[in-house]
Amino acid sequence: MKLVYRMILIYVIGGLLPLSAIIGYLIHGTNQVLVSQAENAEIAELQTIGRQILELENTMTTVSSYFYFDDKLEEIAAKQYPVYQDMINDYRGYTAFKEYQSYYNTMISRISIFLQNHTLRGNSDFVVVDADTEVEAWYQRVSTEGSGCVWTCLPISLAQI
Repeated sequence: MKLVYRMILIYVIGGLLPLSAIIGYLIHGTNQVLVSQAENAEIAELQTIGRQILELENTMTTVSSYFYFDDKLEEIAAKQYPVYQDMINDYRGYTAFKEYQSYYNTMISRISIFLQNHTLRGNSDFVVVDADTEVEAWYQRVSTEGSGCVWTCLPISLAQI
């Protein structure tokens, strides 16, 4: 009987314990490698998202600057339109919306300019500011900035698309 106990003791000490330690070490090492790879993948994804957001912000700022310094747009915004056809002709003659949307088609789906000229008839490009728009937080922010390019992202519900 003593021989059986010795053999079991030698098996446990000499075989089972080292084998268990090696398995534990390998599992722990594999987990560390997998966690490290997952962290590196997340860091790379966050850096990619950061670059995309920066590119989108730069694009929006560039397009906003173009519209802010556009003489033709300023003329349309300031002109009083007693005749409806004059307004339609100016709308048709102003092609900057289509040009910028075609150039930045992967980033910009719609451009709307909000104007305080009540002789205009609004469409999807030229939006006449009404009392409801004036009290909205985003419009208040834009109004208080005064000069320079200020842009904001308006939420769009899926029902409008």
